[in-house]
Parts: sequence; C-alpha cells; structure tokens
Amino acid sequence: MPEPIPFPNYLLSIQDAQERLGGLSRRTLFRLIARGTLGSVHVGRRTMIPLASLEAYLAELTDQARCNAERRRLVRTRAA
Repeated sequence: MPEPIPFPNYLLSIQDAQERLGGLSRRTLFRLIARGTLGSVHVGRRTMIPLASLEAYLAELTDQARCNAERRRLVRTRAA
C-alpha cells in the first residue's frame, strides 16, 4: 500500500483555531466570524476556519499593533 501524501491543514476546526489564537474562547471566535472579521466555511454541520483567513486576521492584528505603537511614539515626541 502506498504511503499517504502529506496534506496540510487548509481548514482548521474551531478548537484548532482557538489554540492557534492563544486559547481564545469559543464564544469570541464565533463573534469574530459573525462580524466578518474572520472567515469560515461549513463542511457538513461543522464550522471550519480556512488557514488563509486565520493568517490574514493575525496579519491585520500585527499591522494594527504596529500603527498604534507608531502613534504612541509620535505623541510622546510631540509632548516632549
């Protein structure tokens, strides 16, 4: 029998997405989905999170944090 071909997880279960987001609660994860902040798909009765959607969400959070840090730096230099 041939060995199975490794297949990356393009879709994450809710639990896997929670773990990748640092233990985010199930309720908060579903709120992000409801707001359209985090994409999801349904496979049968299961809600799955596309890996690309999770990566885009994390990139957006990183960009927001970078912008906030830059704003704080500008405010400090103006105040000085």
